[in-house]
Amino acid sequence: MARLGDRAGARPRRPSGATSGADLRHRCGCGRPVDDGVVPAPPRPQVAVCEHPVRRACESAGASRCTDPTHHRSRRTRSASRIRSAWKWTLRAARSRSLGTSGLHAHRLVSGSRATAPVSARSSVSGVDHADIKYPWELARCQHWATLGQAYRLTGDERFAIEISRQADDFVEANPVGMGINWTCTMDVALRAVSWAIGLELVRTSPALDDAFWTRAYAALFDHGVFIRANLENTYEVTSNHFLSNLAGLLFLGGVFADLPQGSGWNTFARAALEHEMTVQVLPDGADYESSIPYHRLVTELFLGSSRLAEHQGEPMSNAYRSHLHGMVAFLAAVTRPDGLMPQVGDADDGRLHQFNADGTTSPQDARHLFGPAAVMFHEPPWMALAGPAGPWEAAWWGLDFNGTWLPTQAREEAGRLFPHAGIAVMRSGDHCLLVTNGVVGTNGFGNHKHNDQLSFEYHHAGTPLIVDPGSYVYTSDAAARNLFRSTAFHNTLSVDGVEQNEMRPDWLFRLFESSNAQHLSFEDRADASEYVGRHHGYERLPEPVTHERTFRFLKPSGTLVIVDRLVGHGRHELRWHFHLAPGLSAERTGETTLLLAAAAGRWQLTVPPGLDISIRPAAYSPSYGVKAPCSAIDISSQVGLRGEGAFEFAFEFVFTS
Repeated sequence: MARLGDRAGARPRRPSGATSGADLRHRCGCGRPVDDGVVPAPPRPQVAVCEHPVRRACESAGASRCTDPTHHRSRRTRSASRIRSAWKWTLRAARSRSLGTSGLHAHRLVSGSRATAPVSARSSVSGVDHADIKYPWELARCQHWATLGQAYRLTGDERFAIEISRQADDFVEANPVGMGINWTCTMDVALRAVSWAIGLELVRTSPALDDAFWTRAYAALFDHGVFIRANLENTYEVTSNHFLSNLAGLLFLGGVFADLPQGSGWNTFARAALEHEMTVQVLPDGADYESSIPYHRLVTELFLGSSRLAEHQGEPMSNAYRSHLHGMVAFLAAVTRPDGLMPQVGDADDGRLHQFNADGTTSPQDARHLFGPAAVMFHEPPWMALAGPAGPWEAAWWGLDFNGTWLPTQAREEAGRLFPHAGIAVMRSGDHCLLVTNGVVGTNGFGNHKHNDQLSFEYHHAGTPLIVDPGSYVYTSDAAARNLFRSTAFHNTLSVDGVEQNEMRPDWLFRLFESSNAQHLSFEDRADASEYVGRHHGYERLPEPVTHERTFRFLKPSGTLVIVDRLVGHGRHELRWHFHLAPGLSAERTGETTLLLAAAAGRWQLTVPPGLDISIRPAAYSPSYGVKAPCSAIDISSQVGLRGEGAFEFAFEFVFTS
């Protein structure tokens, strides 16, 4: 029987003259680099492969339970035909490209080039200022392996198992441990480990894969665990989703290698650290503390997947952990748009723990996949209704039983709610929805994923998105675009004298410096209306300070929105209001104080104060990382002289047309 200890496991030394870890972290946007110096890996254990099958970790992800999910037979038949396309996959946020079986090298996908030989993870990354390092990082997470594994389980086609084996061997050959960009960021190493654990279990029964392959695969997977444990992303100023990903990876690997001392140690460490991070990274109202709804989805998935794994292993996480986790899912349900997508508050890079519904038909903004497993784990029927048709399917691949007998017809409560710690207010009436943002700089003031979106909003009427957050677009590949998409002018709020609400420094792509000190003045949810009043102090840095206060009045049942801006200050100032329209929505001026917004679903009138300059301009909306779509924006401006307090009122009204 082949053994895991067939080859040496020491990490290579950093070459002399290599770029420092701090510089590489700054240029790549990674939370923490590989440690300086050498962290030798312990020798691989001399244990037969068959004694620690990967099944232990991945049955909790539904691998064994879904070999033949008979209660989803029709879905299985449809998915089997769609999922065969896993021979070629689309790298999200990039144009489609067929990568074949050598797709996991250190590609620079923007230019299409590839390194001809491995380089140290600590050395200079050539072209990092011109290409987007996230593309090879994302691809090397191997999250398409779950799709390949599902295709194998649903069809029995050996090509899918062989493809996983080819990619595994290709990765190991092209990416020696600790060498190259695919070992630069521990988060990506950990998410790759989860993907390998799941993918390998899904093809475990394949007769096409011999013992030699399993020896190589288990050895590589063990290397991942050693590397993660030695390079945790918890020594920076704050912890974030990066460290949580490290812990999730160790928890999965602790299950794979549970019969080994290292695996047991990884499991013990990860469980304790996850319990602690739940108290650090989750706010009292259930939101992730990084000031981003898309990152809240990722963090919820990391905590939820870890909880499911611990539950399957017979050692559930604590009641306190589960209580916080319940609050996280409840927050995500509360902010979900009428069309089922997430509002793009804060940064968004489409990050996931794993994907079991990646058939190319689901938007990266769609977080409803989590409501299926969460509904079963917490017995919350409304969450399953919110999940839609994908809910039971996703729950099954998590190894959860659901027979549909308690599926409700009503997916959400209609009550409005203020999440004071997150800085989010939600108001609803039927398919009308308003979401307001006014929060502090998150991650304990670090601001890595916070945008300048104080008193900004998203507005949906009759299920149609009208005013939307433009998203994030990219990170390090285009610093100017990165800063533009997180700027005040790229949000649906008021800017004064062109000053940012919170201080931004152009070369600090993952920092915002608290200047606005947001306040919630009042929130009321009544049968006839909901109202939120907020204030921020970001413009008090001006030579002649200005305080911005905004009232959102959401009328029921019409869904009419009235916005009142109040400014307190002195001196002459340039005021500029920004309203970013959803793609597909047009705008035209119909009078001195009115504009008509039109879409296939209807028409809406925007009424503005008299005496203001109004312009309609082309703009951009980013539905996922690296992708831009054209849209329109309304800019309204005025030069005003303040002598104390001034007020401006805007109203959105629905115009019924035949």
